[in-house]
Amino acid sequence: MLHNMTEQILDLAFSGLQIGVGIYDKEGQMISCNEEFRRLKSSYLIDDVQLHKVIKEGKTDRMLLAGYKDKVLESFVAPCIDEKGEITSYVYRLSDVTQSYAPSREKELEEIFLDNVSHEIRTPLNSVIGFNDILNGVSGLHMEEDEKLMLKDHIHRNADRLLTVVDDILDLSKMQKGCLPLHKTVVSLMEICCKARDSVRSEVQQGVKLAHEYPIALKDTYIYTDSKRLEQLLRNLLTNACQHTFTGTVTLKVKTFEDAESGREMLQLRVDDTGEGIAHNQLDLLFRPFRKADSKSEGLGVGLSICKEIARLLNGKVYLDTEYEDGTSFVFEMPFETI
Repeated sequence: MLHNMTEQILDLAFSGLQIGVGIYDKEGQMISCNEEFRRLKSSYLIDDVQLHKVIKEGKTDRMLLAGYKDKVLESFVAPCIDEKGEITSYVYRLSDVTQSYAPSREKELEEIFLDNVSHEIRTPLNSVIGFNDILNGVSGLHMEEDEKLMLKDHIHRNADRLLTVVDDILDLSKMQKGCLPLHKTVVSLMEICCKARDSVRSEVQQGVKLAHEYPIALKDTYIYTDSKRLEQLLRNLLTNACQHTFTGTVTLKVKTFEDAESGREMLQLRVDDTGEGIAHNQLDLLFRPFRKADSKSEGLGVGLSICKEIARLLNGKVYLDTEYEDGTSFVFEMPFETI
């Protein structure tokens, strides 16, 4: 009864302001929240990493999140302290601040987009033209067959890179309009995982092992999903891991588990690597478009933001496992519905 009354009070207090408010106890368990908080948290696929950070450090934390349909969300978490100076609970506030940040953010994203697109198109295109001129020029007449095959392989890889850039731009455009399509069919889970893994073999650094952990119990499992989008999500995560792992392994792990809150069976697809990890100051930018950990990485920097949108469309979520210490670990989870 008290819980319902608190929700009603929060809804009345913040009605019409597009502000979501949640109240958590000192262990991080939700006591109550208004309807807007529940809606925003679900729409933006927000996990509790920020909340756990505030609980650990005992300090107020504020951050901006890039969300669905180019929205900007402000996430604010603060401890509540009693007269004895002890923390009794936490206030978690979510508010849509798109209007405040839209003009400057739009200009910033436009500049980053143009820089990235220019680089990502010119670099592989110059390679394709250059290698093709060598093959068809005087030098090509005196080349051994293995040298010609090597140049043809370079041309093919750079052409694929160009196609990836074009596909990412098209997907990003559809995301901005909120119309990234899904085409669900009955598909083999193992086949999706194998295709995604095989598609990045050429991107694995020398000396790095590309591994997988697939339970025998799931060998003949068929699920109802969009195989193209799920494979795209896994490929993006694997590509990201391959680009930043120079020793050790990149591992695709598959498992099922029961969700503690809903009791629902879930599918988890995880990509672990033994790479350089992600700097703390980069964490807030992970799922924002056109953001890359470094300028050397290939791609437009939209892979993770596309993954986030695909996860949302598949009624799941994708997140960084901040407790993983051997490198970087990205996790995708969705309801496990077998056929």
